[in-house]
Formats: sequence, structure tokens, C-alpha cells
Amino acid sequence: EGSNIIKFISSQDDFIITGINNGVDGKQVVLINGTYNNMIVKFENQNSKPENRIYKSKEDEIVIGSKEIIRLLYDQDEYRWFIIN
Repeated sequence: EGSNIIKFISSQDDFIITGINNGVDGKQVVLINGTYNNMIVKFENQNSKPENRIYKSKEDEIVIGSKEIIRLLYDQDEYRWFIIN
């Protein structure tokens, strides 16, 4: 099964991702930062519902630079998105 691709193409400044809706077990999403600014991915952030949050064990956030990508996988047992690359 393929991945859903979300490409961000316009941003006046750095922008923040705190979660992704519609998680289904095994679903993959590729986020493409097509802007010239940073995409900041925040983990376990309370601005998203628990089932939409992105899990990471150590850091609070990572920065995805201009023209970079990140791939995530949803785990229904954990009700979280996990980074897979």
C-alpha cells in the first residue's frame, strides 16, 4: 500500500506540525517541506488530540529543513504516529 503525501508549498515563516488526523493502523504519511522555511515537528504535543500525536522517545521536536521529507507510520495499538525514516 502506498503512502499519503502531504506537500507544504507556502509559508512566510517556520511552521509547526503537532499531529495528523485520520490515523489508521499501518497508514503511512510522507510530509514534504516544499517551503524555504523550517517545518518543526513537535512530539506528544497537547495541541493535538492524543490519537493524532507523533511519538518520539527523547526529543521534544525535530526540525525538517527546506526541501526535506519525513515519513510516518500509524500504530493503532499505541494510538500514535511513529517516524520511520
